[in-house]
Amino acid sequence: MNFNNSLLYAFSVLAWLANPREKNRGIVSLRLITEEIGISRKYVNEIIRPLGRDGIIEIRRGNGGGYRLARDPREITLLEIHDSCCPRDRRREGKRDSSPSGTFTERVKDVVLEYMRNTTLADLIEDNSSGK
Repeated sequence: MNFNNSLLYAFSVLAWLANPREKNRGIVSLRLITEEIGISRKYVNEIIRPLGRDGIIEIRRGNGGGYRLARDPREITLLEIHDSCCPRDRRREGKRDSSPSGTFTERVKDVVLEYMRNTTLADLIEDNSSGK
């Protein structure tokens, strides 16, 4: 499991796209996303590419192109976003470190994975708006 700035920015971009005001606009330009989120065009493109490949966002190219969520935010899990932005090392899955620190780390990973598997983008937005 990997948490990095790309994942955190992906959560921000997706939460912003899920905003009802943005959803009503339809396709949102890269320029508007970068202005609202405050990150460079290049970085947004790096974040968006895997999200589009994995069917989390819809990408329209060309004149009038832009981005929007491909599905309802209640159908997109945080784990799905994580795996799109920060693919897990499948070779390590199933391998456990039996040392005390390894056991602790594995337990924390299991809890976080379970949380991400059961939490949607809509939940994340709701938690943020309610101050949780």
